Amino acid sequence: MRRHAPGAAFQKLLRLAEDPESVPVHVGGKRTAVDGTALVWGAATIEGEEAAKTQYGFDLVLSVEDAINDLRRWRPADWVEYVQNRRSWVSQPFDSLA
Repeated sequence: MRRHAPGAAFQKLLRLAEDPESVPVHVGGKRTAVDGTALVWGAATIEGEEAAKTQYGFDLVLSVEDAINDLRRWRPADWVEYVQNRRSWVSQPFDSLA
């Protein structure tokens, strides 16, 4: 997180995590109350997730890696169809070369 820390947007997120009233948040042009803050990382260890919560006050830390692993484990039909469709897009050009 150190490389993001100096950025203005990340600083606003950190202020929001500390005090949900400190930064006005708008959705569809209307101000809305903030119930909590979430940080999304590409990958994170359990220790890193806990540190982000403890040190910065995030309510939830998610990783894309964990989300993808969950999808692989749960195998929802829509996800399987999506992946199979993309796999065929990638395979077709290579198959035509063989």
